[in-house]
Parts: sequence; structure tokens; C-alpha cells
Amino acid sequence: MVANETIYLYGVFARFREEEKGNVIYSQYIYSLNEFLQTKYFPTISFDYIGKNNLAEIFFKNHIDKAVANLGPRFSKQLNFKLPIAKLFNDLAFDSNFKFRFQKVFDVWLLESIYSSFSDESNLKYLDDQFFDIKNRVKDWVIQNAFSVGETIDYKWIEDEINKFNTRLYEEERKLYDLQYEKEKDNKLKDKKSHIYRKPFESSINRLKKIQRVNRDLLNNLDEKINISVANSPILILDGEAGSRKSHLLGDIANRRVEYGLPTLLFLGQNFNSVSNVETNIIQSLDVNCSFSELLDGLNDIGKQIGDRVIVLIDAINEGPGGKLWRDQIQGFIAEILKRPYLGLCVSIRTTYIKSIITDELKNDDRINFVKHSGFKGNEYAALRMFCDFHDLKQPSFPILSLEFTNPLFLKIICEGVKNSTPKEFPQGFQGVKKIFDLFLKSIDSKLEEKREDYKNRNITDKVIKELAFKIFESDYKRVTIEEATQIMDDKFSRHPYLLSDLIEESILIKNIYEDYSSAKKLK
Repeated sequence: MVANETIYLYGVFARFREEEKGNVIYSQYIYSLNEFLQTKYFPTISFDYIGKNNLAEIFFKNHIDKAVANLGPRFSKQLNFKLPIAKLFNDLAFDSNFKFRFQKVFDVWLLESIYSSFSDESNLKYLDDQFFDIKNRVKDWVIQNAFSVGETIDYKWIEDEINKFNTRLYEEERKLYDLQYEKEKDNKLKDKKSHIYRKPFESSINRLKKIQRVNRDLLNNLDEKINISVANSPILILDGEAGSRKSHLLGDIANRRVEYGLPTLLFLGQNFNSVSNVETNIIQSLDVNCSFSELLDGLNDIGKQIGDRVIVLIDAINEGPGGKLWRDQIQGFIAEILKRPYLGLCVSIRTTYIKSIITDELKNDDRINFVKHSGFKGNEYAALRMFCDFHDLKQPSFPILSLEFTNPLFLKIICEGVKNSTPKEFPQGFQGVKKIFDLFLKSIDSKLEEKREDYKNRNITDKVIKELAFKIFESDYKRVTIEEATQIMDDKFSRHPYLLSDLIEESILIKNIYEDYSSAKKLK
């Protein structure tokens, strides 16, 4: 096949029929051949992919480069802290990384060293037989399954077997403790004081505990090391608070995938418009000459060629037309993706917008996977160290106790404030924190002054924050609506018509949506 002045090998010669019988040449698609090689545990053939409408590797690279550039300050290749949540996208793609981690979870359990056996006096020999029977059945299941895209991984029977077996082990453990107690009552005190004394049934009890631990580790690893639910049903809705770096995560995933030549699409919610439907928005964004259905079919064909899913990422569906566009269309959009096994979808949304965009029907759909992005939670110190190194700052000596340090946006604000201070180190105490924020506000003023002439020498950021803070303090909800904020801007800062939008763009103000239960309406 020839496309974009490049020759692509689409298949390999298999056999031919002689001229007197019709002179027919038979070939085998490479992706079909790779499926066969995988079942025989042979290395697969590496190849480039090509889809209809010139959907080649360079197309995806150009598309992702443009989309990531449009993320602006929300993405930083230099400030790129690798979080465990990134592995979810390997599961979503059903790629080799997922398969490796999947196999490893079972390998660790199957190869766990438990060489001892139960003693005859405990009458628990039957548990050895049952345990190794379970292991053999699981091993056969792992070996016999191809674990390829489109085939559901049904592992619930393993969880059921392990849980039932662990219950049996625990019951036997309690019985041995009772027997141990009775037997120790008959032992002489001097025996107990001996340094070589061992409690009755101690080795059997320890073995029972060890097998239970090994089994619990397997169940925990099936939940924590991999996400089989996402691999089985590749629809992921990722929510998180403002500033939790959802956009950065999707940008990073898209960047890394195209670096490895993996087909990926990334769309930004801010670029969608309510004049057209979701499908038309996507076609116009890609500038391809085909229908939406033909686009998805072409992407699905590419997925077949590479043996992994093609990933479609949509960032911040709460932005742009938000609920007006997505609430009535997201369900149908997901249905189209699910028709094609070699496609995976992830959409991100700010947590406060879930109720207004995601319907109850969608929330209760077992095929949809909901995952929360908690920013740097659990990785606060490592993230702070990276931010300090990036900004050439001395790391703080005080312990991180504030939950705000889990929020990447807060960390960015703090570090930029400290960077503009002398010396470049985190001050101690309340006054120190105030000093940091004062420095940060001055840096925002500098950015605004570069953007618009009418902001110069006015220290306008601090003034706006104080006006809004007074209004928030008086509010029962500890926030202000868009209407209230606009009114304050009109009354106090009428010479600066773009000020509210500029402050939102600089992340000084964050736009959210909330339920007003007293009046049964939504507040922005």
C-alpha cells in the first residue's frame, strides 16, 4: 500500500494458486499473523499502521502536538511528575504493559515460596491439596487464555475461590488456637520457661496465616496493580478538583503515546462549540473528509493492526459549552465507542460539574468506569521536591501537614511566590505564608500588565481578591456567583472589562458549578 509517498507493508505472502487453477495469490494481514504468533508464544512482527483517510502515524503526531500546545500553562513537559494513575491508560489500551502487569500479579502468587506442609497432628493435610488444586486451575486459566482485545477477562471465579478458601483457613486457625489453649493448660510451667519451648500447633498456625496473607496479596494486587474493569470495558470518566492536573495528565499520556508511535486523539472541551453536535465538532477539529462513523471504523481498523486499542482523550468536558453540549450527547457518544472493541475513551471533568453533565443512568451503567484524580495525594513530598528543583528553591524544613499540598495548582502558586522572594526559601509561620501569597500576587500583576496596558501600576489582583473575599465572607455558601462577581467588576473595576476572564485564566479565580438546595437551582 502506498500513502503519503510512503510504502506500507499491509500483509505477507502466504501461498498462491497456479495459473491453470486461476492464478490467485493468498496473503495474510500482519495483525492476524501476530495474533497467531502470540498464541504460540513467538515474537510478533513490528510494523507501521495506516488507516483510511490518511490516518497514519504523522497525522496523529501533528494532531497531538497541536492539542498539547493548546493546553498552554496547564501542561508542562519539564514539571512532569509521574503518578500511579498513569498506568490506567495502559489498562485502557489493553497494551503490552497491561498484559505484563497482569501476568506478573499471578506469577508472584503462583511462585510464592511455601515449601512447608501441614503436620500430621493438625489433620490439615487436606488444605495443602485444596490450595495446590486452586493454584493449578488458576495456572491453567492463565496459560490457556489469549487475553486479547475484545475478550472479557472473567476472573471473578478466582476471587470467589480465594475468599472461600481463606474463610476455611481462618476457621481452622481459630480451632487450632482453641486446641493450643487447652493443651498449654496441661503443660508444666517449667516447660514454658524453657528457651526451646514451642507452643503446640505453632508451625501449622503460622502456615495458615502465611497462606491467607499470600491470598490476600493476590486479591489486593488484582485491585491495586491493575484495573481489569477498565481493560474489559474501556470507558473511563476521570474527575478531580480544580487544579488537580487532569489536563496535564491527559496531555502527558497523549505525548508519550505518540512518541512510541501509538495512535491517540486528544480533544479539549474548550474548543467544542454548541452550534454543532459532538461528532461534528470532532470531525471539524481533525479536518478529515469522512463521516464520524467512518472515522471510528478507521481507528478501530488501526487498533486491529497494532493489537492494542486506539485511545481517544477528551479533556475538561465542563469547559466551553459544557453541560449544554455533553449532557444529552455523551451517552450516545459512548455507545458508538463501545461498538468498536479496538477503541478506548477517557473524558475528564471537574468534580463539581458531574451532577450537571453526567446523568444518573450513566452513573449506574456498569460499563462506565469512574476514577478520581486526587492530584499529588500520597506523593506530596516527592512532588514538592520536584517543584523545588525545577524552580531552583531550597526545600522547606517543616512537615507538610496542609491538604493543599496535594493540589498541584496550589504547589505551583506557592513555588512561584517563593521564587520571587529573597532568599528563595519557604518562610516559617503564618506571616511567612502571607508573604508568599503577596509575592505571588505581584507576579500575577506583572503577567496582567504584559497582557493589557490598562493594568499597569495598579496592583489590581490584590484589590480584586479583597473585594471578592468580603463578598464571600458575607455569603452563606462561602462563594460568589458569576453574576455577583460580574457586578463587583462592573461597580469597582469598570475600566477593565476583561479583568474577570483574565483572573480566571491565571487560575486566581476558579469557575465551578454548585447546587443551591434552598432554591433548587445551580450556581456558577
